[in-house]
Amino acid sequence: MAYVLSQRLYTYTGLVLCASILTTLFIGGIYSLIGGVTRKPLVLPQAFAAALVTVLLPIGGSLFLDLALERLGWSASAAILGLSMLAIGVFAGAFIFGSYLALLTLLGYENTQALTVLDHPGFKHFVRLRVRSDGIDGWCIGAADPLGDGEEPVLVDQFSWRPFRNLT
Repeated sequence: MAYVLSQRLYTYTGLVLCASILTTLFIGGIYSLIGGVTRKPLVLPQAFAAALVTVLLPIGGSLFLDLALERLGWSASAAILGLSMLAIGVFAGAFIFGSYLALLTLLGYENTQALTVLDHPGFKHFVRLRVRSDGIDGWCIGAADPLGDGEEPVLVDQFSWRPFRNLT
């Protein structure tokens, strides 16, 4: 996506921007909105720091992995390096994003993202979905009083969606 954006920007303005810079700006914008930048502008430095680490992760990781394989005397193709960095990036990226949410909570900027499930002691519901070839079934299961002794889960609501039922 960043490559396409940088090519379009060059086409219309003549500016050449690196795809990593555009990606950092894009992810930084998303992180800052998640952090509630409209209410607390102090979130911006943390958001862009987390975005920079997120963007540099595949670049630094692939260099590190390539050097490690070279030191071991192995050579890896670009496809192997790419798939390895995808696997590492998924786990490390989730860790970075979780750390960012924990930092927002620690600093008091945003308390609803990282601890949403644990935030309210009197509201414990979840939605269970079953996806089938002919549609989706869903159930909302919850506890009326999660703090009560011996409280059993109850079925709050259920639904079925069959988009292709009447097409024949």
